Amino acid sequence: KALASITLDNLTQPYDGTQKAVTATTNPPGLSTTILYNETPTAVGEYTVTASITDPNYTGSASANLTISAAGYRQWELDHFTESQILSATSSPTADPDQDGLSNLAEYALGTQALAFTPQPSPEIDGNFLAITFSRPKNRSDLTYHAETSADLAAWSPAPLEIIAESETSETLRAKVARTGESQRQFIRLRFTKP
Repeated sequence: KALASITLDNLTQPYDGTQKAVTATTNPPGLSTTILYNETPTAVGEYTVTASITDPNYTGSASANLTISAAGYRQWELDHFTESQILSATSSPTADPDQDGLSNLAEYALGTQALAFTPQPSPEIDGNFLAITFSRPKNRSDLTYHAETSADLAAWSPAPLEIIAESETSETLRAKVARTGESQRQFIRLRFTKP
């Protein structure tokens, strides 16, 4: 048999919970190949991939590593929770394993520790304004940050957020709304959503 070469592509892929596959290109082109993995490539990690030409006139093989990497909330989850905590849903976005009133999604949004008590950002009165100030990591592009205000905890209106300070890795933001009056109740909150 004549010797042919194989090039493996798509060797770096993002984690999304589905099984991943690499592609093989042969030279000469169009030769049939068999691709094998050391285990099913679904979870975050590195997998050994071996490809062999299965053609009556050509022979050849190649091997490489497929890397499945996480980003955003999934990477934060892997960094802060054990495998058993992830399997038990302790790491789910709505869970609050440290019982500090901040869900895991809020802890991720604020860049705080999921398993250590974190004080919540507190509203403050600033002259004739009601305000709330918080810090966040700069790399949370998979989230949308909302500040909202209400007089009755039922109907909420958006409140503008402004960056008041920043460093190389974080930003400090403030939502500030005019107070409605001394005798009227007014509330302000933060909300985080994944697009």
